[in-house]
Amino acid sequence: LEFEDGAVESCDVLIGVDGIRSKIRAQVRQEAAAAAAATAGDAATAAAAAAAAAPEKLRYSGTVCWRGRLPMSRVGGGAEWLAKQVNGDTWAEYWGAGIRFGFFNVGSEVARDTFAPGGLRLEGEPQIAWYAFDNRPEDWAPEPGADEVARLADMFKDFAAPVPQIIAALEPSAVSYGRIYDQLPRAAPWASGRVTLLGDAAHAMLPTLGQGGCMAIEDSLELVNELMAAAAAVGGGEGEGGVQTDAAAAAALEAALRRYEASRAPRTGRVAEQSSQVAELAMADKPFTVWLRNTIYRLTPKWAGDKQFEYLFQVRAAGHDGGGSVDKVFVFCTAFR
Repeated sequence: LEFEDGAVESCDVLIGVDGIRSKIRAQVRQEAAAAAAATAGDAATAAAAAAAAAPEKLRYSGTVCWRGRLPMSRVGGGAEWLAKQVNGDTWAEYWGAGIRFGFFNVGSEVARDTFAPGGLRLEGEPQIAWYAFDNRPEDWAPEPGADEVARLADMFKDFAAPVPQIIAALEPSAVSYGRIYDQLPRAAPWASGRVTLLGDAAHAMLPTLGQGGCMAIEDSLELVNELMAAAAAVGGGEGEGGVQTDAAAAAALEAALRRYEASRAPRTGRVAEQSSQVAELAMADKPFTVWLRNTIYRLTPKWAGDKQFEYLFQVRAAGHDGGGSVDKVFVFCTAFR
């Protein structure tokens, strides 16, 4: 694996976990397209391969999102008042015509502490994470020096409590915004050889169901189980520098990656598609579609609404009986604070 700064790493497996604009995914696409073009028997196949090698265009959702965090004590009459507004729930979301606002409890800040259980301790007061969406064209940007808190206050001034109170407690410097993108669900395989993708690099989805990070966690569990099972099946086989060079081991690892992708692609594709469908409902902005949406939701029994998301809590991951190990796995990722 060669980096822009000249550094070189060797590894058994390369896992691209570098987000929606994944460089690993882009290179995988380019290499696959080049291989297809080299073996193309006609002009149409060669043209299709060239198109596949072009930079991948993300799918704009049509929405902009503002977000941030806020101590619960600063909202309205404080933490107890806030809890009463949502009947003690830890999450709430409010839909309007082309706009929506939501928040959820995230607890206190976590700080490293070598003397605390698990090396971590909580500090500060409980907080909420909040978010606001509005339908905007892709080329929209705030005016220079615009007060985003004032913008939000105007957008949501007619919403029920505690939405106006949350916005009133915001500091402009603590508000961030960004355009929301996703990708078309990708069928397996996601890569080739001993390379694979994980999380948004493989299946970036809209945040409507809050499942992007959850899918990445599920990916990790299944991928680790597959790799451990493959390593246990072939045993040692170490070469120079601790990198496995045995052909059987390499084949077993490659097969494990393809099993992981084949298992994960249908589920992540389903979640991504449902996230897009719910987003379309949530961001409806025409009077009739808003009325129809609201009427359907009012008339739908809670059990029926819960039923359509029941599958999210039914996770099956590949099993692992223990034994064996992978000498070195290189995870290519970008860290966000």
